[in-house]
Amino acid sequence: MIGCGDGTIRIISLENYKELARIHAHKESVNALYILPDSQILVSGGKDAHLNFWSATDYSLLNSVPAHNYAIYSITPSPDGNYFATGSRDKTIKIWNSKTYEILLRISQEKYLGHSHSVNKVLWLKNALLSAGDDRKIIGWQIVMEEIL
Repeated sequence: MIGCGDGTIRIISLENYKELARIHAHKESVNALYILPDSQILVSGGKDAHLNFWSATDYSLLNSVPAHNYAIYSITPSPDGNYFATGSRDKTIKIWNSKTYEILLRISQEKYLGHSHSVNKVLWLKNALLSAGDDRKIIGWQIVMEEIL
């Protein structure tokens, strides 16, 4: 899968590098892609600030969520696959439920001393969520889901 600047997702064969499918996913660029664990659902994040949920079998649009105020740059799963996090140009990180697509937590500079500029990458490791931003900071977050729920 390749997210492209023209708003498409292109599915490419790893055997012969031929394009198998093209999804017209977002109005502008596709910046982040992720397949939900234990499902056939592809998630795309775009410059249009939407998270789009696609069937990974027939590439039909299942749901579209206005997720952030500006472009989504990164999507990462929690270690158990029950949650995922997004990072955005709006300077926030959001934690989502992988089954319901519900926002569980919004991490901002104002409330949690988060990033002062765009969040370009999020990576969820065993014990921490790491985020990197245009403010030249890498921040480690300890996310305790029992406290959020």
